Amino acid sequence: MTEADKALRDANTCIKLRPEWLKGYYRKGSALMSLKEYKEACDAFEAGLKLDPGNTELEKVFQEAVEAMKRMTWPEKEKMLQAIQLEKTDTENV
Repeated sequence: MTEADKALRDANTCIKLRPEWLKGYYRKGSALMSLKEYKEACDAFEAGLKLDPGNTELEKVFQEAVEAMKRMTWPEKEKMLQAIQLEKTDTENV
């Protein structure tokens, strides 16, 4: 397990225990950025921004995640789209 994987696990635990704690979403997004999971990082940062819409640091890292997604190669984008489609299918089957 990499350090980024451990950080993600810890961030998810933080969010589960204290969903109102902004730092958990920041840490989750940062870990996901390290793992090159840019869409999920955007989602984490966006969840934090819903708690604190004016947070300039979160806005900054959210934009960095968006820019990272734009720079992805085509195979990386295909992989991300497949993961999103699988997630959507799993949600519909629940």
